[in-house]
Amino acid sequence: MVVSILGLLVALALPSFQPLIERWRVKTTIEELQGSLYFARSKAIAIGGNIAIVKNDVSGSCVSTGNDDWTCGWRIFVDADRNGTQAACTPADPTECTIQEMSPSPHTLLVVAPNDGGALFMDRGGRITKKNGFDTIANVSVDVIAKNKTLTDLSTRRLCIWGAGRLKQVKGSESC
Repeated sequence: MVVSILGLLVALALPSFQPLIERWRVKTTIEELQGSLYFARSKAIAIGGNIAIVKNDVSGSCVSTGNDDWTCGWRIFVDADRNGTQAACTPADPTECTIQEMSPSPHTLLVVAPNDGGALFMDRGGRITKKNGFDTIANVSVDVIAKNKTLTDLSTRRLCIWGAGRLKQVKGSESC
């Protein structure tokens, strides 16, 4: 009798936890990205720029479409030749080896815009620039959306990046 009542209570309460879980997944993903941006900025300042943050390639069960879909995660590397493409990492030439790689929750969708071919670049001052390393991008926004939800859903968050790397989180429906 007690087990039946507990089962019924769990069945009734479980749907109310779904929005909480979605918000937690979105928050975790946006915090990971924010941490990566801070890391990339400090690395760019320390070594004099040429840091690239690029979306991971599609692999295994991860599927993403277009340059603005970062669902498969991202990686950070020193882009020594400023071409936006990571060279092979070998013991003989470790110049463009990955220095950080992240994979967000498979239950979230990451949309980064505007970007330069699926990448963000940082100059020696830690500012986000175009691939050439000179033209600063004043405002960048990143939308983190729970799977099968929209920007207006309560769980969705937007990360706004201004100028020299100031970050602010807002609701997905709010503009930067």
